[in-house]
Amino acid sequence: MSTAMQTVVLDAAGTLVEMQSGVGEAYAELAKREGASLDPVALEAGFRRAFGAAPPLAFGTYDPTSERDWWRRVAEGAITAAGPLPTGFDFERFFDHAYDWFATECAWRVPADVRPALRRLRRAGFPLAVLSNWDSRLEPLLEQLRLGGFFTQVLVSGRLPAAKPGREAFDAAHRALGPLVDHRAPIMVGDQIDHDIQPALDAGWKAIWLDRGGRGGELPEGAERVTDLRDVADLARLTDRS
Repeated sequence: MSTAMQTVVLDAAGTLVEMQSGVGEAYAELAKREGASLDPVALEAGFRRAFGAAPPLAFGTYDPTSERDWWRRVAEGAITAAGPLPTGFDFERFFDHAYDWFATECAWRVPADVRPALRRLRRAGFPLAVLSNWDSRLEPLLEQLRLGGFFTQVLVSGRLPAAKPGREAFDAAHRALGPLVDHRAPIMVGDQIDHDIQPALDAGWKAIWLDRGGRGGELPEGAERVTDLRDVADLARLTDRS
């Protein structure tokens, strides 16, 4: 029997990284540079609606043009919902700045428990990977944030045939992990029960819910819960033996 440790696969947004400010605030600040004074609350609501209505961020291969077009439509929906724009507002320039901004470490922060947790997992011998609904900007962003060196693979939905919570996203990720996982189910760690935890269990993975804010909620059968990412290493050791 193989003695390899189970691979721990972590979500990105909300688990490894968090935004420095809300999308609405960031968009409002970027729009101001183009001469528009827009309500951050309306921008935030418009972004959420456009994001929720968008098709899955998944193209099956590296396709930066499709990735950018996907985000352009979301940004356009957010801006349109925020009210009338001043004459001469250059949406394309606004979007160029926004797209570049969210690819930099200036837009994101790393919660205090992340690096200690990753170090503990690595010391315990767990291979680490990322599975996130993101595009090809994630891997260089993790490098900027000095997180990239922890992970053997960074899997983004933009390069997969499906996005979370689709079963195909987890199956494709499992195949992509290849020799890392051997015959053993990966352990998914994420902050969303509906996008990370339940679909991982449905795909035959193990799962640990990161409830960092202590919100509580109904935990799916078979899942574990932590409020601090540093506790994942201890739970993963137990899960690895089961």
